[in-house]
Amino acid sequence: SYMENKGYLVDKGEFQFWTPEDCEEEGGLNCFGNNPDSPYGVYTFHNDFEGEYTNDLNLDLERRLRIDEAVVFFGLTPPLAKYFGFTHYLGRREKDPGIGSKRKSSSLSDTINPMNINVTGDGSYEASFSSDVCIVTTGDQNMFEAVKEGMQYAGVPPEVMNLQVLSSDTLNLGNDRTRDSITWLHRIMRFIDKDAGNAYMENPPVHLFRVSPKVPVDRALVVPYPLPDRMNRATGVGEIDLRSSVQGLEAVLRRLFHLRADISLFQAKSKPTATQGEQCLEDNANCKRDNPDAAYFANLPGYTLGQNDVFIIYGINHVKTGYAKYMSVTLYGLNGIAFASLNSEDDMEGTAAKFIPNSPNVDKLFAFVMARDCKSYANCVRIPYAGSKGLPPWVPPLMLSRNILNPQTGTGADFEELVPTRLMFAKLPRIAPLYKNKTKNGEE
Repeated sequence: SYMENKGYLVDKGEFQFWTPEDCEEEGGLNCFGNNPDSPYGVYTFHNDFEGEYTNDLNLDLERRLRIDEAVVFFGLTPPLAKYFGFTHYLGRREKDPGIGSKRKSSSLSDTINPMNINVTGDGSYEASFSSDVCIVTTGDQNMFEAVKEGMQYAGVPPEVMNLQVLSSDTLNLGNDRTRDSITWLHRIMRFIDKDAGNAYMENPPVHLFRVSPKVPVDRALVVPYPLPDRMNRATGVGEIDLRSSVQGLEAVLRRLFHLRADISLFQAKSKPTATQGEQCLEDNANCKRDNPDAAYFANLPGYTLGQNDVFIIYGINHVKTGYAKYMSVTLYGLNGIAFASLNSEDDMEGTAAKFIPNSPNVDKLFAFVMARDCKSYANCVRIPYAGSKGLPPWVPPLMLSRNILNPQTGTGADFEELVPTRLMFAKLPRIAPLYKNKTKNGEE
């Protein structure tokens, strides 16, 4: 090939997807706190590389790279969907000399998404799908230019070139056991045409390469990249004007469910997760593969769900307020595997009208119940005790609210500008039937 003739080694990799079904089969391994609406694309290189220490790595997901190397993704972006995002991460980092490495999973720059990706087309959000793209991950400006030249030789226009920076300001790049590992994650949310989406995942029209100089480049000749700046999340406005509407919905829910806050109701507070990888690294924390395009809120109520217990989940549909392209609320059980999920496309619209039909902001709110038995409740998701969609009676769930890609800024929403999804828990001996209605699972 052109690059090989220019003095480079080219190793072919594999771009493959992990689905929710794969998560269940693996018992939670590699599930990344899976969103049931989203498959996860990963980079895999199967061949050994001389001098690279891999004993502590998951080779399905990560590798150690020298600063003069590059990983090249070339092919088509996915078919039309609500969202896609390409994110690269610091995978593992040495704890202390001689002790081994520790998982960090922190993003290294803003995610490449339909609003900022370089592809041919008219620049619209929709034109970013099913388009030719080349994404280069490297720490050396000279290597990026070499790959760009090679792609142009192959007929790839420079307009589709994208860069994921490996900055030596943040990373300890190299092949030996003391060096950081790098991993990649490709998210897709809600294919518009499911058949087209499944075909893309089953046989991705993508080529993946690891490009390495046959003779390592002298470090003095490398032109490193500085740490990329992150996009500003703030709009200067936010959803504060809707707080009173959420409080009004909560008051109605309390009355309808005969709940008294002093004896029978527990309200768990939703808290934002880390905003970006650098903050996690500063706090010496595991970032759990943060998505810079997302505002995540986590809620751990600390209660298990018994036969007569109820989780009441309610709040703002951030898609309706213009602060997200997609939103979901997911509950996780054993091994961090999702057992229930609601999203802005299929589930939230119109649900608050069951409780506050005359509120001026009712179209921007949602409300759901999760229970073992849905016969008595409106907008109810039934949670069985066992199976892939089950929650054992001894496992307290974790709720995670995902708010993906603020269309006003092209990145994740500012946490301070969103009103978080709320959760109430009730342990009740009996509740009178309320608005008996069709459940999310299609039962009466």
